[in-house]
Amino acid sequence: MMELYGTYLGYLIKKKLESAEKALSVRELAVLIHIYETRREQQNLERRIRSAVQRLLATGVVVLEPHRMGQNNIFVTKYKINVGQESIGQAQGL
Repeated sequence: MMELYGTYLGYLIKKKLESAEKALSVRELAVLIHIYETRREQQNLERRIRSAVQRLLATGVVVLEPHRMGQNNIFVTKYKINVGQESIGQAQGL
């Protein structure tokens, strides 16, 4: 069983968001990173992705976008790379 966590999971999330053309939800990120055999293992990966995304939000690498799901009161939070942060990193040679 592959166990993804910590800084490597944060790195994978950044790479998937950089290569994506649109904002992605936690569930979409989990499917792109790894598909487990059981639903419970997949939910555990989604939980670890949520905590890693919160750390990336705190540092300003990722921004969130609320997306409306058909009805007015249902939202799904999607994430994308902060374009301003990306240009700062490129200017510093990172």
